[in-house]
Amino acid sequence: MAEFRGLQIGGGNWEKEHQLGADVQWDYYAPGELQKPDKPREYNVVILDAVLTEREIQILRKLAAAYTVFYLTEALCDDPVTAAFLRNVAAKHLKETEVGEFIQMMQLRYWSGQYGEAIQIDRIELSPGYRGTIRFDGSGGLELRGDFGEKKMALLSWRYAIPLRRMRGIDLWLEYIKRDRGIRIWLYVRLCPVGSPDEIAEVLTFDEEQMRNQITIPPRTRDFSILISLMAEGTGAIEVRQLHFRESRLGAGSFLVGGTCTADARRQEVLSYFCPGDRKKPLCVYFGGYATREGFEGYNMMRRLGTPFLLLNDARLKGGSFYIGSEEYEAMVEQTIRDALTELGFGTDALILSGLSMGTYGALYYGAKLCPNAIIIGKPLANLGSIAKNESTIRPGGFETSLDILKRFERDNSERAARELDQRIWKRFDQAEFTKTEFAVAYMQQDDYDTAAYADLLHHLWGKKVRIYGKGLPGRHNDNTKGIVNWFLGQYRRILRTNFNRT
Repeated sequence: MAEFRGLQIGGGNWEKEHQLGADVQWDYYAPGELQKPDKPREYNVVILDAVLTEREIQILRKLAAAYTVFYLTEALCDDPVTAAFLRNVAAKHLKETEVGEFIQMMQLRYWSGQYGEAIQIDRIELSPGYRGTIRFDGSGGLELRGDFGEKKMALLSWRYAIPLRRMRGIDLWLEYIKRDRGIRIWLYVRLCPVGSPDEIAEVLTFDEEQMRNQITIPPRTRDFSILISLMAEGTGAIEVRQLHFRESRLGAGSFLVGGTCTADARRQEVLSYFCPGDRKKPLCVYFGGYATREGFEGYNMMRRLGTPFLLLNDARLKGGSFYIGSEEYEAMVEQTIRDALTELGFGTDALILSGLSMGTYGALYYGAKLCPNAIIIGKPLANLGSIAKNESTIRPGGFETSLDILKRFERDNSERAARELDQRIWKRFDQAEFTKTEFAVAYMQQDDYDTAAYADLLHHLWGKKVRIYGKGLPGRHNDNTKGIVNWFLGQYRRILRTNFNRT
């Protein structure tokens, strides 16, 4: 396992009082003696048992991530300087009776990094005895309809062995839609020791009630491979979509410590991570881009800005679905942003929405509803139907997920359906006021994904009292990501300085 780094200020030194593990680096400082390291790097956990000085807080701002700070004495909150810091990092009080369990679970929950993937339907293998009908919803879903019997039978398996690394848990989330109430399903999980694929060491079965939330496979003391099947009984239809697996923090968050996953009635997830920062205006929201590896994009980039920030991620289909969905799903995205604003006591005049590539759609789409102070985007994608059409013309095989998006949200792949999907964002845009919103847009001049995004954006903002800063770079969509990101960050720094007096 990777090195685990802990920092403690004040109190009895845990390294001397407890067995922390050979791979734990534990740095202890007496009150008032914390030193600034030559190369600041976040600790996995920070334990406080002393009132902090202003100098120590300045140092800790770069060393302590939100949700990873714990204080041992409630009296620390009586000091206003220390209490403000604890609030800004969403610190938790750790009772003396909880210390033993905390140390035991510490490395299992607060490890560095994040990891998750989704198994697509092309990795599904139907049971040899299946005799029902099969219907594909593009490459995003597989509907099975038939009589599955009165006793649960193996319906399908995933041809992919999920790695269960030593001392790491796994969270499972299956996207599915039951078309009929008469069907009952179970996940059938087999654990095989690595190197012995024919040996089954353990079998676990999970019913639908257990599947309402993420299923957690607890850590083991050695490496295993997880094989998963879907069992079913009854008559009717079920659509199976992606099977997601993420290395688990055992209740401390999804992907990142403090990260959350919420789902609508159709099991479509909204992934979010909120960092209170210094609780000073503005709140910066970043919509993650296309990624087949699941997790939160942009954490280090947004943390370096020094403001409160919110990361949003879309892990549906292969790489993402542009943050659109059912009314319930879109209301969840909007409410997640509003909840962060409420927590900080801000209005939308202290809100910046931002994103790159796929994330630009989220920033623009929800920006039209929230009318923030600024929208900062790079490589904008807005006409989702046209992006899908370009798969058969200027960009064959370049972005196949676009075809699944068209099929899923318009239930068709015709020219008419593409036009309707294009209008999804512009109908919302044309109703927006944007009287106090500033736009900063970097675009590729020969973009082969959405050739008209920037021009259409100007067209639909025509006549509105908005400021637009545009920057065109030569090349196709992915030809100069570095140049786009540099301009994107430059605009962030400019807007933070001019609009919010941040230096």
